[in-house]
Amino acid sequence: MSRPRLPIGPVLLLAALAAVAATACGSAVDEAVFETVEPAAFNKLVEGGDVVIVDIRTPEEYSGGHIVDSAMIDFNDPSFRARLGELDKGAHHLIYCRTGNRSAQALPIFKELGFTRVTELDGGIIGWAEAGLPLIRP
Repeated sequence: MSRPRLPIGPVLLLAALAAVAATACGSAVDEAVFETVEPAAFNKLVEGGDVVIVDIRTPEEYSGGHIVDSAMIDFNDPSFRARLGELDKGAHHLIYCRTGNRSAQALPIFKELGFTRVTELDGGIIGWAEAGLPLIRP
């Protein structure tokens, strides 16, 4: 005795509906924007305002020169995640470190914490300085 087979039409229809439902149920994190940009593009964002600039280097590194209006949250500090959690997750955050290594490691943390838009400086502050962009020095 053979099993009854569904006509191919309903099977395809069910698969299509499942795909649409999965897409429609996406969260804000699915729509988030995380990118890495070169120093010139990063500088345009800094100059454009309406961003939160986060330097994730150590206090010693920060005091050696930093980007204007940046706040320092040390990536190596045990309270790093907690301090990030205090930030407005819906704001556009610009992040940088010395070379781009720590900021690349920080991007998944920002994603995990529910941030919606984070832009990382490619090459870190070293790339920024090599591009001749301004640093604030105490």
